[in-house]
Amino acid sequence: MADNPSVQRRRSEGRTGSGLLLKAPVNLSEEQIVRESLNRLTSVTKAVTGNIRNINENLDRILKDKADIEELEMILLRLSKNH
Repeated sequence: MADNPSVQRRRSEGRTGSGLLLKAPVNLSEEQIVRESLNRLTSVTKAVTGNIRNINENLDRILKDKADIEELEMILLRLSKNH
C-alpha cells in the first residue's frame, strides 16, 4: 500500500528540514533511511571522539609542562628584578 502524496511530502520535508536529518529520496524505505542515518551518525561520532582525544592529549601535555613553565617564569622574573 503506497503512502498518499501528502504523507510522502511530509516525509521528504522532514528529511530536509535540519542538517542532522538525512536528505533522502522519498522512495527509500524507513529501514534504508535509518541505516544511512546511523552510518552518518557513526562517522560524525568517530570524528568527534578523535577530536576529543586530541584535545585531551594536548591538555595533558600542557599540564605536564606547567611546572616547567612556572619555574621558567620565576627565573625570568628574578632575572628581570636583578637588571
